[in-house]
Amino acid sequence: MNKEEFLNELKIAINTDTNLHEDIILEDLPEWDSLAIMCTISMFTDSLNIQMDFDEIKNFKTIKDLMNKAGIK
Repeated sequence: MNKEEFLNELKIAINTDTNLHEDIILEDLPEWDSLAIMCTISMFTDSLNIQMDFDEIKNFKTIKDLMNKAGIK
């Protein structure tokens, strides 16, 4: 998965119309709530085969942190 595909999948997972980029602070997104976090965890599991838990993802600050976890550059 490349950067553009990742951002599109994340956009769908968190159900946002915001144009996402790596510098966005997750907590600044109005949609970033516990449901969005669970959907993001599901996206990582289903699309990337990467296991992550709620506590781990809560420590991420930016979309870049999510991309780093996914190995997206």
